[in-house]
Amino acid sequence: MELLKKGGYPQERHIDNERNMNRDTRSCPFCKTQASVNARFGNKCGKPLKLSIEAGSMAKPVFYKENAIQNTSMSAPSVSYFDNPSASAATVSPDRVCAEFLHAWNGYKQYAWGHDELKPLSKTYSDWFPAPLLMTPVDAFDTMILMGLTAEAAEAKNLILSRLDFDLDIEVQHFEVVIRILGGLISAQQLDGDLRFLELAIDLADRMLPVFDSNTGMPYRFVNLKTHKTRSRFTNPAEIGTCVLEYGTLSRLTGDPKYFDAAKRAIVALYHRRSRIGLVGTTIDVETGGWLAKDSHVGCGIDSYYEYLLKGAILFDDPELWAMWQNTIAAVNAHVADEASGGLWYGRVNMNTGEQRATVFGALDAFFPAVLALGGDLDRAARLEDSCYKMWTLHGIAPELLDYKTMKALSAPTTSGLSLLSRSTTFTTTPATRSIGGWARPFSTAWSSGARPTPASPPSPMSARASKLTQWRVIFWPRP
Repeated sequence: MELLKKGGYPQERHIDNERNMNRDTRSCPFCKTQASVNARFGNKCGKPLKLSIEAGSMAKPVFYKENAIQNTSMSAPSVSYFDNPSASAATVSPDRVCAEFLHAWNGYKQYAWGHDELKPLSKTYSDWFPAPLLMTPVDAFDTMILMGLTAEAAEAKNLILSRLDFDLDIEVQHFEVVIRILGGLISAQQLDGDLRFLELAIDLADRMLPVFDSNTGMPYRFVNLKTHKTRSRFTNPAEIGTCVLEYGTLSRLTGDPKYFDAAKRAIVALYHRRSRIGLVGTTIDVETGGWLAKDSHVGCGIDSYYEYLLKGAILFDDPELWAMWQNTIAAVNAHVADEASGGLWYGRVNMNTGEQRATVFGALDAFFPAVLALGGDLDRAARLEDSCYKMWTLHGIAPELLDYKTMKALSAPTTSGLSLLSRSTTFTTTPATRSIGGWARPFSTAWSSGARPTPASPPSPMSARASKLTQWRVIFWPRP
């Protein structure tokens, strides 16, 4: 047995050979007994989270009130500075990383305090929604704890607990608020132990749960925090599937299964609408369950759906999510993976036929090697990481999109830095356009020079529907 770094608990490492996953045995800081505290489903007393699986029913963890964690205060690991002080200034060390973090945090304190984020060039601030939700301090608090930045963490905590209030008549984007605010509050409570963080998380989750009240159980994109009114039925797999970790953890902490049930029901509903070859598309109607854009890939708009299938299976030891992940990754490797330019890539294909639509891969696809590695496919993970390295070193930074057959970057940053989709794009693919992520987008010399692209031709054959969708072209990484 060996001790973790300063402030840690006694820990032994064990390997579950059957599933090849690490498990910990620790001395429980609450009941003071030696118990298994599995990162996937352990609770404060070390009892594994039980599974209740009935024939024909949705497999799900059973959350017991007596297992709800009342206080999860944990000592932060100490920061170990092991780099050589005499090393080159270019050496990446804990000190340098910490200094860069503090530079950003101090800029936020000086120019954006109490708002969502800093605009460093203009030295002003911006808020994602009509009222600030303190995205920067909420999202950064756990990093401060892990870095041992005690004073900065105290500043952020005081700001969050004194100002953050969700009783606001504002509309927010469910996906963005879940991964940043809800997840941040849950992490804060688990690392700091203050139950006020958990109270805020519960209040926020309860205000957003109406997004799941669609005909299919898949969430609408926007919800009003006060009126609970929802809107925007057209969404994508990433926004549907990227909430089971946050809501599931909240169920584990509170003992109330309603959060996990809603999030899992949504991801299962999406999975059941995959094509006969096992792929999902890019845009779906949560009221009808019909697909509007049928390009399949691992990039923006679908990306974190894959990630959360796997991580949800691991975190909650959920056999149904595990089976869904295995079936999904098998389909992706069979139809989306592509061998080109001497390496492994993942392109764009039709979800129903597997026919290749475009040989593009980009910065927002580059997370996938880590997902493959977490899933145990180290061979593909290493090969795809090699391809990502080639993409990065082509220009010293990863392009948003790369044609991996020609090894040419296809796009340059826009003024918003958020999306390269034009309002004039359509569902069609013509010589002047190429279908990317379900939308056809112009590619031209004007595009590479930063000028506004020439509008694409009118939509066909889905003119009526496409014209209705003109107002929500930017659906993958939008800011309202």
